[in-house]
Parts: sequence; structure tokens; C-alpha cells
Amino acid sequence: MTPHEFDNWLTGFLDAIGEDNLTKEHLQVIREKLKSIKTFLLYLPPIGSIPPQIPPAPSPMKPYWQNPYGGSPIG
Repeated sequence: MTPHEFDNWLTGFLDAIGEDNLTKEHLQVIREKLKSIKTFLLYLPPIGSIPPQIPPAPSPMKPYWQNPYGGSPIG
């Protein structure tokens, strides 16, 4: 996207949300934020290229009645 295309897109975006009285400082902040978002998205791997990381299931705990010392846990 060229700077001119970006400015056109940004103008359309601002018109769509009804923000026509922003200062140049506001526009600069918006422009910088959008550039960082675009850069971030460019470096993301394609969807589906990395399988989801599923953490291993926790080891099941022994029920209280399986007392390692034998006998009943009560008394």
C-alpha cells in the first residue's frame, strides 16, 4: 500500500466512524498505530501453519481412599 493509498483509506476510515474534527496529531498517532498493526500482521505465520499447542493433561491425583500408608484415612 502506497502512502497515498493509505491516506485515502485512512480518510475513508475516519469518515466512516464520523471523526472529521481530529487534529494532525491525532491523525499521526492513528497512522503510527495502524502501521504497527500492519507490521505485526505481516510477521504472523499463515493460519493453520502452526498446530495448536495443547498442554499435557495433569497427572491424575490418587483418591483420598488410596492412602499410601495403608488403612483408613479416618481413625
